[in-house]
Amino acid sequence: RENFVHAQAEMKSIFEAETITAMEEILAAMAGRYCHTYQALYATRYGNLVKTIIDMIEKRYMENLTLSAIAEAVYMTQNYICLIFKRETGMTINGYLTRVRLQKACRLLDETKLKVWQIAEQVGYENAHYFSTVFKKTMGMQPQQYRQRRQDE
Repeated sequence: RENFVHAQAEMKSIFEAETITAMEEILAAMAGRYCHTYQALYATRYGNLVKTIIDMIEKRYMENLTLSAIAEAVYMTQNYICLIFKRETGMTINGYLTRVRLQKACRLLDETKLKVWQIAEQVGYENAHYFSTVFKKTMGMQPQQYRQRRQDE
């Protein structure tokens, strides 16, 4: 009701404007307010979804975390969460999960003497060879090379 009364008052001010320029200024101000309101609603709606997904990945990266499990946890379809996540972050969900896993792996390579296969398991990869392939593709070197290079520095 309040929005309707406010909209009526704005429309009245447009019709009462004495010049086209005054009308344009009123319309521009209205459009700015409506855009700002929509933007705030949009950010709240999708920001919470993205934050939930990010929190889930940060807490459960070491598990066999799938898009299906994430979608089920947030009560939405896989396609929908992938679309929103990509639009809001510029990354895919799987890309973000890989980034988190590799950041944790780098930390373990730097701070522990664990074997590569043990690190792979700890960061959510069941297959150490696949972990090494993903690591090399992303980091430009094998995990052992990364560890050795960091020790040499």
